[in-house]
Amino acid sequence: MLKTIEDFKGLEGTTIYAKGTGNNSKEGIKPFTVVSVKRKYVELEYKPWNSKKMYLPSSGATQESVTSGYGGNDGWDFYLTEQDINNEIDNMNKLLKIKQLFDPYARYGDLKPEDINVIYTLLIDMGYL
Repeated sequence: MLKTIEDFKGLEGTTIYAKGTGNNSKEGIKPFTVVSVKRKYVELEYKPWNSKKMYLPSSGATQESVTSGYGGNDGWDFYLTEQDINNEIDNMNKLLKIKQLFDPYARYGDLKPEDINVIYTLLIDMGYL
């Protein structure tokens, strides 16, 4: 996931992909082109509409939303490839199943994707899923 200005440096002209968060969560996966990287914001173009806007990488909110005070209502999570998004969605679904299985019995923290895949595979092999 691309979350900092440093993550975007050198990507000018590259197509990246975004998954909506908050009010944008039903938008699906959208392609953006990195136009420029500023000090705090990244200028991205949404190709289908030829719309250029400045986005805050950490939240994916537009500069307009942040300035007007609505930066927490919607945003985007940015990724280099669509496959990165699909991998994260897959891991989140696996983690949800794991948490549902163990929720009554254990306290758990955030697990790394590698740990999620190992646990998920073990649970399938053991016949729990």
